[in-house]
Amino acid sequence: MSTPQLNVKSLEKYYYTNNSITDKLLMAEQESVKAVDGISFSLTEGESFAIVGESGCGKSTAAESILNLRTPTDGEIAFNGEIIFPEATTNREVRTEFRRQTQIVFQDPNSSLNPRMTVGKIITEPLLIHDIGTAKTRRERAQELLEEVGLDSTHIDRYPHEFSGGQQQRIAIARALSIEPNLIILDEPVSALDVSVQAQILNLLMDLQDKHDLTYLLISHNLAAVNHIADRVGVMYLGEFVEKGATDTIFSNPKHPYTEALLKSVPQVSLEERRRDVELLDGDVPSAKDPPSGCRFHTRCQYAREECTKEKPLLHDATEHADQQSACFRIDDDHEYWNSESLQ
Repeated sequence: MSTPQLNVKSLEKYYYTNNSITDKLLMAEQESVKAVDGISFSLTEGESFAIVGESGCGKSTAAESILNLRTPTDGEIAFNGEIIFPEATTNREVRTEFRRQTQIVFQDPNSSLNPRMTVGKIITEPLLIHDIGTAKTRRERAQELLEEVGLDSTHIDRYPHEFSGGQQQRIAIARALSIEPNLIILDEPVSALDVSVQAQILNLLMDLQDKHDLTYLLISHNLAAVNHIADRVGVMYLGEFVEKGATDTIFSNPKHPYTEALLKSVPQVSLEERRRDVELLDGDVPSAKDPPSGCRFHTRCQYAREECTKEKPLLHDATEHADQQSACFRIDDDHEYWNSESLQ
């Protein structure tokens, strides 16, 4: 098995009602908002891993914590075998190299691009920060990248507002590619775009991945996009993974009730599927400040039983091929609960 390029262990990101260090040490556990609560996963080079879930489940916070845009509360992050977090074990050179090797494409391209900078300056800014090349070579690099993402290199001196939303996202992708990173985090990269443009951007991302052997960490609630681009997927609920595994396996045979509900909520195009009643989840998402005891999903799960309210199910193999893990007591039962044909 390949050595993980990115290895995340027991990552936590808590928010406290008071920012005092003393209060954090004395504060009871239930007084913190557990945005990310002990998730673990790894990525090998050239792989695409997606984190999916409802808004507020903690998927974007997890991605930003990996990049240290939000300082993690606890856990361990390693990149190419070097510990990135906790920072006490990391020297400055390792952190600098990690920042160069990892880039992010944000959800809203309009707000992620500086309106006062030309496209050329936006794309070359990472090169300038890392002191790569000369002014001439940086500009040439920006022109090459504009062509690579499907834009006209002669537009290098234009400003972001002169481009459409899809074109702005192409500029953001070009900026991410400028310093030749290994890992790119895609935080809802197509959710702010027109449906007609989303497929174009997804196809562009896949072409760039093949060309540059990129590793992707995709954050999304768009299951169609995830199914199109991701090799593996982690389903997140209230800061925790409830299911992980190969995308094809999970989409065809989900083992967790929450995963099944997400898949059944995907809009269908055919008349036959449109006539099918959509099974909606009951109730609201509980507060991450005081999550339910036991299984966090039991308050909305139609299959919940007494043990679900008292004991916390852990991720474990859900299939004999060990390419799928689920945190649900019901996968240990002998009889079949799922009708996977309804998801085809």
